[in-house]
Amino acid sequence: MGDVRAATLHFACFCRFIATDKLDLLVAILILCYNTSTFDHRSDLMAINISKQNALTHQSDRALTNPSDNVGQAANRIAAAYLFTDYRQRRAERTIRTQTAALLLWVEYLAQVGAADQLLPDAQDWASSRYSTAELVVLDERAVTQAVPPALVYGAHYCQQEPSAWNGITWGLVEGFVKWLLTQGYSIASVNNRLSAIKVYARLASKAGVIPPAEQALIREVRGYGGTEGKRVDEKRPSSRIGHKKEEAIVLTAQQARLLKNEHPPTPQGIRDHLLICLLLDLGLRASEAAGLKVEDFAEPGRVVVYRQKTDTVDRMELSADLIKALAAYQPYLRPKGILLRGSRKNGQLTDQKMSVRAIGGRIKLLGRDILGIWELSPHDLRHTWATQAAQNSNPFVLRDAGGWTNMQTPSRYVERAKVVNKGIELDY
Repeated sequence: MGDVRAATLHFACFCRFIATDKLDLLVAILILCYNTSTFDHRSDLMAINISKQNALTHQSDRALTNPSDNVGQAANRIAAAYLFTDYRQRRAERTIRTQTAALLLWVEYLAQVGAADQLLPDAQDWASSRYSTAELVVLDERAVTQAVPPALVYGAHYCQQEPSAWNGITWGLVEGFVKWLLTQGYSIASVNNRLSAIKVYARLASKAGVIPPAEQALIREVRGYGGTEGKRVDEKRPSSRIGHKKEEAIVLTAQQARLLKNEHPPTPQGIRDHLLICLLLDLGLRASEAAGLKVEDFAEPGRVVVYRQKTDTVDRMELSADLIKALAAYQPYLRPKGILLRGSRKNGQLTDQKMSVRAIGGRIKLLGRDILGIWELSPHDLRHTWATQAAQNSNPFVLRDAGGWTNMQTPSRYVERAKVVNKGIELDY
């Protein structure tokens, strides 16, 4: 119902402007094109009026001013106001969360080097007018969790939603951010990912007219680190990593994989765990894909339909013999429809709640420790194991499709690692 009301309000706004002039009509069309239920309609109307007034500032002098220029500039201003919102609409929620974390580090860095003196007060004012009291409480709680002042959390969201937050940003600040991350002990992969997020919003801010084109061209040239470069940097800095994340993925041996698949007690939880491990090791599913499986996805005998959130694609996959047996054993705990993997309690009984991605990660970590004696085993390690084993007898195209990748680089890396490069070489001595 909220979306209907939003559309109605915007349509009424559109109709109101049709009867005036072409500039009004253009601005109203832009508002409709960028329509989303998250917008404040009063802000929309205000943006229309301000843009209209700005565009018509010198329109009275028709001899010196081209009316089409005014219309074009008004279109630019309205489009710029919605650039950040439009970008966020197009991205997955997980991507936005990752970028928010990167922007939090960005604001923390700016504060430390004295480049956030204006940003933080502006972010505070913006957050006070943008969010409700309840929403501010949530942000404050997030600040406590991250052990940072609330102003930094406000600043991160401000940078993610308002082009004006990027006023005064230079390539030197972005370059300094990369070096600051290194001194803080972040991995090379984390540094590259954080830099990528900053460059995305800098590009949007430049398109909105906040960062000059010449400055944006220099920001675009700020580079992260390749594989070999990263190893050299790690060798020369005293602290190469921050946190407890593994530097390299764990690849299980065939014997370890068999143990992990089969060493489970005959309890509801153990039977569920057996099925979970088979899904991850036999199909190479991501944790999010396993968590999203439903009973209905197994309607076709011997096959499963997998929705891949990361790529927004759907694939049909054949079930292995072990998976078919695991499903048969799990049959008494299946619901007629809905979620496949049910959560569990400490007593080994299953709940009616969905097994979340976080719960899957925690369970794999526990099973890796208890069954294999491996600490910090993760669902990604099982996917990595699957890809490494599958690459030995597959070409990159087959591996790409089976793994749910949309590029050739990732599967090609697995296939290249599996090659025996001197196979076929014959020597006479």
